[in-house]
Parts: sequence; C-alpha cells; structure tokens
Amino acid sequence: MDDYSVFGERERKGWADDSVAENYVTRFGPITDRIAEQLVSVVAPGPGRDILDLCCGQGNLTARLTESGAKVEGLDFSPTMLEKAARAAPAASLRQGDAQNLPYGEASFDAVTCNFGIPHVPDYNRVLSEVRRVLRPGGTFAFTCWAAPEANPAFGTALRAIKTHADLSSAPPQPDFFQFAHRETAETLLQAAGFRLAAHDILHFTWRLDAPGDLFDIYANATVAVSMLLKSQSAEIVDRIRGEMTAKVEADFAADGGYVVPVPAAMIVARP
Repeated sequence: MDDYSVFGERERKGWADDSVAENYVTRFGPITDRIAEQLVSVVAPGPGRDILDLCCGQGNLTARLTESGAKVEGLDFSPTMLEKAARAAPAASLRQGDAQNLPYGEASFDAVTCNFGIPHVPDYNRVLSEVRRVLRPGGTFAFTCWAAPEANPAFGTALRAIKTHADLSSAPPQPDFFQFAHRETAETLLQAAGFRLAAHDILHFTWRLDAPGDLFDIYANATVAVSMLLKSQSAEIVDRIRGEMTAKVEADFAADGGYVVPVPAAMIVARP
C-alpha cells in the first residue's frame, strides 16, 4: 500500500492554520452549508438518535443536527476548526481525533455524516471500516466529496492550470481526491467495508465571483494541498497558473455582471 503519511501530516498542519481555516469557511462555507441541509434530510435526525458528524470542521452541519434534538458527537483533527465548531454547535459533544481510529465503541451511532472530510484523510479504507464499526445495524452513512475535475469546471480549471505549469515533484503522494465522485469506485470501496450503496447523486452548485481572478484566490488561500503546492513554486510559475485560470474564468464563465463557475459535488449514502 502506498505511504501517504507525509500527505496526512501536511493536512493536519495545514488545517491548524487559522488563516486557511477562515478562508475555507468564507469561500467554501456557503456551498458546503447548502449541501449540509441535504445530509440532514438523509439521516433524519431527531430526539433519541445518536449521530456522529465525522470531520466536522467548523461545525455548521453539527449544529443543524443538534437542532433536531439528536445527541450529536463531532470529531475533527483540526483544533482550529474545533474552536469554530464549539461556537457554532454548543450543544454537541466535540472531540479532536483521527477518523482512521475512532474513539467510540462498536454500534454507537444511528447515523454518521461527513461533509467533504474523507478526501483529507490518508487511508480511506480505514475510515470506512471504522464508520462501519461504530454504526448500528440499519444505520445510515451519508457523506460528500467534490465532483471529479472532468465534470467540475471549478476544480477542472484549477487542476489543468496546475498540471500544465507547476513542478509537481514537491507534492507528496496522496490518495485520489475524487475517488468517491465515481459511482462504481465508491460502490466497490463501500462494499469492501461492509456497506451497501444506497444512493450516489451529483448536486449542482456554483461559485458567484466578482472578478475572474477570484477562482485562483480561492484555491491559493482556502485549501491546504493546492496552497502548499503553490507556495513551493517560483513566482513566475504561480503567475502562469493564475493567468491561465483567470483567462479561463473570463472567457467561459461571465454572467450577471460577474462570473458564475459551476462547482458540483457528489452525495453518497450507504447502509450496512
């Protein structure tokens, strides 16, 4: 098995950076919050139900789950994000921990949610096995990831520019960020962990940008892996990446006095 330990350490270090966390909440939050509403609908929280919000981040989904009267646990590896979650979801029980080694007993939860968290963890298979272990019979596991670049203009624009111009030798090996965006791959991985795929839906959202350079700014300032990669490049290379992304947004996504860039996501629902 590939060693993704350096990737994992970079993720933990990056998401502890308050500026990255705050930029993520500002730029990605409006979309992830809308998707959170659909996750809540899927798991049907309510009084008497125990729910784990895995990789809970800033806690906005956690808060929605607690509003139903459910007993909610939130877990994340970032102390910076957990500080935000404590403010957003004061009724939840929050814990810093590792999604690959959950600090809960077997069959502890009626449902597990995870809003865009799994791609930031090195060993997806361990995460799935741990979720299966803590989920009760008949429970629901509902999670999200970004749609793959070929079907995702926002990520596709960024990654094409990076692959064209960047020196990628400094980037540590990492698992496929978009594995679960592909239905067949998601189903195979879930079945191996003891799950049945119940649904795999593509949800359509957009970023509304004021200027064509805003898309570059999002990836440069509100992500970990891309921002670290950009910091390892020369100023000339970064300018090329910025220029290509800006030109693409300007040419293809102008609308309503600004720019509208599609950023679809996949929502996956699985059951034991």
